[in-house]
Amino acid sequence: PDSYGFFIVETSASGVLIGEQIEKQGLLGLPLSSVTLDKVNLPETALLGGVLAGNEQFNNIIKNMQLGLSAVALGVAEGAFNKGLEFARVKRGFGKRLMDVEVHQYKFADLYNKLSAADAYFSSYPNQIEEDSKSVSRIKLYMTKVALEVTDEILRLIGPLQKFDHVNIKRYFKDAEIIENYGRSGNSIRKEIAERWLKE
Repeated sequence: PDSYGFFIVETSASGVLIGEQIEKQGLLGLPLSSVTLDKVNLPETALLGGVLAGNEQFNNIIKNMQLGLSAVALGVAEGAFNKGLEFARVKRGFGKRLMDVEVHQYKFADLYNKLSAADAYFSSYPNQIEEDSKSVSRIKLYMTKVALEVTDEILRLIGPLQKFDHVNIKRYFKDAEIIENYGRSGNSIRKEIAERWLKE
């Protein structure tokens, strides 16, 4: 009576109604549908873990969701980078590749370095996840920041020319924006980080 828990509900159970997939702007790999539970009766064995540990389980769900979103954000950044690099290495009508221009070489080198740092930071989570769920939030915040910065920079570099190759870099940027607000928004994580300085 003084706690709550999570229950596993089989999709095939009587009274479970799953709606049509909802169309959305980005992250098409993560389908979204409405779910209605109409007089669904569950046995006690449906209680997750067999215990009322809702608070702890909820925190673990959020933690794992943020890790998943961090991986997706890193993938979005890498996808945009690879598309941009592929585009920059093709010879254009004016006889040169974008990659032959020194300033573009430096830009891509900086983006690659940023991606490598983000990958290393993401890979550090097994050492931190058990002790501090806040560190997972910080990883998610950084991964989405990198995804936004990389896709934005690629858009700037090849934006005016991308229509000729039908490369939709804007899609990567839109996905990065959506991820930034999934799980927990970037600003709620920033606020949590800043709280320690407000107490001093």
